[in-house]
Amino acid sequence: DQPILARAARPRRPVWPPGVVGSIAHSRCLAAALVGRRSGFGAIGVDAEPRGRVTERLALRVLTEQERAELPCDGWRTLLFSAKEAVYKAVNPLTDEYLAFSDVYIAAARSGRFAAAATKPCAAAAPIAAGEGFFVETHGHWLTMFVCRSQARRPFRSSPCAGETPPCPRGARARDA
Repeated sequence: DQPILARAARPRRPVWPPGVVGSIAHSRCLAAALVGRRSGFGAIGVDAEPRGRVTERLALRVLTEQERAELPCDGWRTLLFSAKEAVYKAVNPLTDEYLAFSDVYIAAARSGRFAAAATKPCAAAAPIAAGEGFFVETHGHWLTMFVCRSQARRPFRSSPCAGETPPCPRGARARDA
């Protein structure tokens, strides 16, 4: 019987009941919450971003050079940004470590899944490598989720998107090759 958004020891981090993990995301017109039992999930992160939020200029700050080079279309800048936010929301409560946008690399696939990897040695590298991401485009938003299995559960397969090229979202312009 405690409020989820109580005054936490760490600002902007929900306080979940014992044995529960979860994440909250919102924009002006869309909200999402994902919750699971700690016995099944070590961590959960969710994010929602309006399509087109990440401009080319902002992408220079939030995407790695490799991510920018691999973009199939401009519409995916926001998807990768949202995926990084979901990864951070999942692993930060586990490690209490600040991650810069350049510290995480995202590879998305047409299957609606993404893989993440730390770009430098850090405490978050292991949970990031053990996690798996999912995304969907809905109501003009990218909705992303990143989950890390609990230590007691079998880990996800290592690379859910190897060799896949994601399609451009509805209405997005393909980039010139």
